[in-house]
Amino acid sequence: MSNLNNQILTNFIEENIILPFYDSRNRSLSKTNLKDILKEKNPYLFQSKNIKTGQELVKEMLDAFLSSSEETIFGKLLERLAIFVCEQEFNGYKPKEGEFPGVDLIFSRDKDAKKETYIVGIKSGNVWGNADSISKMIENIQKIAKEKYINQKVQLISGICYGKSKITKYETYSKYKGQAFWELISGDTNFYIKIVEPISQAIKGRDLDFNVAYTKKLNEMTMEILSNFCTDNLLDWSKIVTFNSGK
Repeated sequence: MSNLNNQILTNFIEENIILPFYDSRNRSLSKTNLKDILKEKNPYLFQSKNIKTGQELVKEMLDAFLSSSEETIFGKLLERLAIFVCEQEFNGYKPKEGEFPGVDLIFSRDKDAKKETYIVGIKSGNVWGNADSISKMIENIQKIAKEKYINQKVQLISGICYGKSKITKYETYSKYKGQAFWELISGDTNFYIKIVEPISQAIKGRDLDFNVAYTKKLNEMTMEILSNFCTDNLLDWSKIVTFNSGK
């Protein structure tokens, strides 16, 4: 029987996933200003989209800026959820900071009447590193297996929180993705779907507050770009590019 009922899951997602995520979103939005975004983003890209109005340009840049930080933030929170779920179901745990680099989760569960230990590196999405970083993660996982689990059945796992469900076996480790990963750490085939409703519950009202703040920021930045980067009430791409790339 599962140790993780709906209320426990809902409370954890609200307090440890959605609240921190929206706090971070609001901080990022409040700190954002037009000149920083203009310095950071590629002006030629936005010009090539044939953007004509100040508000359209500001919205494109603001959304791109927020999106790049949000995916990283939410990815780390999703990894935290995976560790919590496994902790509840299989007494899984995350090693102390710096103890085993690249290892996010260690747990054991019965398989075919035998206990197997899983040593896992967790990433929220599939595209998270190059071949060298993946090799380094596997090297670290192999190291802990040799140090702590001599003569025991150990599986080395690269766990991916979302993406089309798949189990890929390599020579030294296996990659569990999407549904397969959540089933591995929870014991529940449908767990990846069970996350959806608690998220829906937790965001109620918070998205409305964020949207008000977003609208204010959008209007503020639009007025600024119309005042400083337009000529004859048209976007002046020479001014924008000069501000971004000129001396």
